[in-house]
Amino acid sequence: TRENPAVLFLNVNDSYLFVYFTDYKLLGILKRQFSSVPLFGLTATATSSVLKDCEKILCVEQPVTITASFNRTNLFYEVRNKVSNGDALMSDITSLIKGKYKNQSGIVYVFSQKDAKMVSSELKKRDISAYPYHANMDPEDKSQVHCRWTSNKIQVVVATVAFGMGIDKPDVRFVIHHTMSKSVENYYQESGRAGRDDLPADCIVYFGFADIFRISTMVVMENAGYQKLLQMVAYCQNVDRCRRSLMAVHFDEVWDNERCNQMCDTCCYTSVDITQHARQVVLIVEQAGSMNEKVTPLKLVETWMGRGPAKLRKMIQTTALSRLQAESVIVSLLLQGYLREDYSFTPYTTYFYMKLGRKAPLLKEKTHTINMNMWPAGDGPSVVSV
Repeated sequence: TRENPAVLFLNVNDSYLFVYFTDYKLLGILKRQFSSVPLFGLTATATSSVLKDCEKILCVEQPVTITASFNRTNLFYEVRNKVSNGDALMSDITSLIKGKYKNQSGIVYVFSQKDAKMVSSELKKRDISAYPYHANMDPEDKSQVHCRWTSNKIQVVVATVAFGMGIDKPDVRFVIHHTMSKSVENYYQESGRAGRDDLPADCIVYFGFADIFRISTMVVMENAGYQKLLQMVAYCQNVDRCRRSLMAVHFDEVWDNERCNQMCDTCCYTSVDITQHARQVVLIVEQAGSMNEKVTPLKLVETWMGRGPAKLRKMIQTTALSRLQAESVIVSLLLQGYLREDYSFTPYTTYFYMKLGRKAPLLKEKTHTINMNMWPAGDGPSVVSV
């Protein structure tokens, strides 16, 4: 009250600031109405640009800003290949939960409510105590799942991003992403639910080729949504930089790789020349363009592997790479600008197609080369042997 002013505590979580709680934009009235009352704003994760936005929204002039490092030293970050075979994927997740994480609490994040039901059902069939959690569940059911998991009566919660705010279970030993997050910031928040007791915990992403385009159709209309998704793809595709160094860039923090202390999986990968592979891929897209045909990512992979339309395979050499290797090369070309995205909108859905990127003409030059760092056999999203 005006007669008895007190410190105002505001929990400003930037992930929800502009999406769900639009009234936060009006909080500046508090500082105007109670100009002498100290204002204390809190946020779990925020980039420098978001912090500046918060200062403007709260009408705070020359604030004292105190920030801590993003680095959680007890978390091990890893990216694994997401195979297209659903049974094989579930078997891999099951072996982790029943082996390394036996009788330990964890979260499996999924893309959709449908996935939450499917993955939890599959885990139950494999004798794992897992329950779904998503926004459309009855509030009482959600509360029951949360309470039973917190009290260790449930081992695994299979959840959409609805399972987030207020989650502070200290002994979460693993956070597995069945599908990657739509941004690095989202991933940092979601994976950060692991190891809050400061004991070792694992953060694992299953990176799938098809998921890129599945998520892109959801975020394309969001402000910078596609650019943020590509940053997350780059995080997953990366094999030459410490994973923490990529997070450091996102949070504007200077990073020394020695601080990672080998707590991520990108330490022993090798660089290979993929120039000839790139020329074949670009040739397919070029050939399709000359025929006024649109090429989906799936069609591009199939054609390169000799399974697509014969008319698109006339001038190319079928790749000897495995499917996972081929997908990895195509993703790399997309990230590096040799390919680019093209969307087609209908009243019912959004389609993703591949087109030549701005750097594609460089492949006409004999001296131009492209290198790509690859995972050693069996470890990461893909393996290329050339």
